[in-house]
Order: sequence, then structure tokens, then C-alpha cells
Amino acid sequence: MLECGCGTGPGACFLAERGFEVDAFDLIPTAIEIARKIALERHLEIRYEVMDVCELPHEGKRYDLIVDSFCLQGIAADPDRRRVLMAVRARLKRDGYYLISTAMRKEWNVSSENPILDPHSGRLFYRYAEESLLEEDTGLVYQPFHGSPEEYEGTLKIGDEWYLLNRRHLTPPMLKAELEGAGFKVLYQDGVCGENAVCVLPSAAVSVSPARQS
Repeated sequence: MLECGCGTGPGACFLAERGFEVDAFDLIPTAIEIARKIALERHLEIRYEVMDVCELPHEGKRYDLIVDSFCLQGIAADPDRRRVLMAVRARLKRDGYYLISTAMRKEWNVSSENPILDPHSGRLFYRYAEESLLEEDTGLVYQPFHGSPEEYEGTLKIGDEWYLLNRRHLTPPMLKAELEGAGFKVLYQDGVCGENAVCVLPSAAVSVSPARQS
């Protein structure tokens, strides 16, 4: 199996202890350093690598299982998300599974009062999780930014304040539509906010039984 954005490796260790041959990567070198140390202490053979999930090559080993545990929500821009999902498709075996858990929109954090209209683009934003802004139709989340906006991609000025593109928080139907648009078949979706999904390739002769769903 392959884990994208493995952090310090708890998921990779969990699966390695259950007999999986595990490859895993993360963007943060310190996280991979810690993950390797933990795996060594637990006598687990896990192949860790420092890599950006947006740079996952299409060529290489194919996997029975690819896991994304709360990595995708940090990939906000459309081109980057498409690159990630296309790479996962390319590296998944024909009957393999893609398991994804991602932070979702929490409707109770959306303030419908006093929406903010950006006069330059015509985009409408709502206050989200107190200080952030949410563009409802895309799920893009912007956080207040205090720095030099020209040094960062994804900055946006609304009124007199600067914001930085930070996350992508979708609704369950939006996540399903994105996964299907990228060429996956969503077998199962569940969770408090619909954040967990089991996907396969459209040609895969696999399923999720009711017993396993529970």
C-alpha cells in the first residue's frame, strides 16, 4: 500500500503491523525523520520518502491500496487537486482501493449573516470558523494574512484586509462529484460530515459489503 501525506507514520505503522508492505511519503522532512525512527523502534519495515503529493509520478509501482488520511484538504487549488487525483489513478491497480479521509465543511461554522462581496471579482464569501472566509460554491477557505502578499500565491484582498488561500472544505456531494469527475467510482461514503470515502477505478470488479460498511 501507499500512504500520501503520512505525517509521522501512525497509519503506515498500523497497516504494516497487519501485514501490508508499506510505502509512505510526506512533504515535511522532520515528519519523515520521526516516522523512520518510530518504525525502527517498532521493528517495522516501511519505505518512507520525502515528497510533495502534487509531484507523485504517474509511472512506478502500482498499489492494491492507496490511503490519503487528511492530506487532500490542504491541496486547495483546482490544478493541484487534479494532479493528485490523476496520479493516484495512475498508481492504483485495476482492482485496488483508494481510501480517503478529508476535512469537510462544517455547516455550523458558516455564518450566513453579512456575506462579503469582493467587488473586483464578484465572488461572495461567508465568515467561516470565526476568522476565515469560505467561498461557498467552491469550498475554498481563506485565512487572515499578515505579511507581504506578493511573496505568496493565493492571496486575496477584500476591502482593506488580505487573506491567504488555506484549505478546501467541501460538502459530501461536492467531494463525491470531484472524485467521480477524476475518474473514480465511489463505493461508500460516510462519517460525521461525509469525510470518509472508499473509491475504485470504474473497471474494478470489487465492492464493499454491508458488513464491512458497518
